[in-house]
Amino acid sequence: MVEAVIAGVQEGCRDFQVDARLIGILSRTFGEAACQEELAALLAHREGITALDLAGDELGFPGTLFRNHFNQARDAGWHITVHAGEAAGPESIWQAIRELGAERIGHGVKAVEDPALDGLPGRAPHRD
Repeated sequence: MVEAVIAGVQEGCRDFQVDARLIGILSRTFGEAACQEELAALLAHREGITALDLAGDELGFPGTLFRNHFNQARDAGWHITVHAGEAAGPESIWQAIRELGAERIGHGVKAVEDPALDGLPGRAPHRD
């Protein structure tokens, strides 16, 4: 599946002369073991992936459970993005930054609850 997606994106980039990058997403809701299987499939095609993301239930499956996964992603040379600060609050954003190495925070709507997250020169990840 991963190989087919990468091939399709590469073909589209060639055909339409655009640049696109792929972010692999681990769904934390399925647990650590399932995420490790997903990660193994992505790592088998590491050259076609730019970053790794963690999405899903941050209350039931905090980022700390996935430290090993993100260590592997960084070892592969990937950028790190984490969906955090939606249900669990700003502490989950800090956890994503400190424990998973997040460079980008998906959504992060609860960041407004911690003024320290609005700054951190040179360290604050992008929020979307």
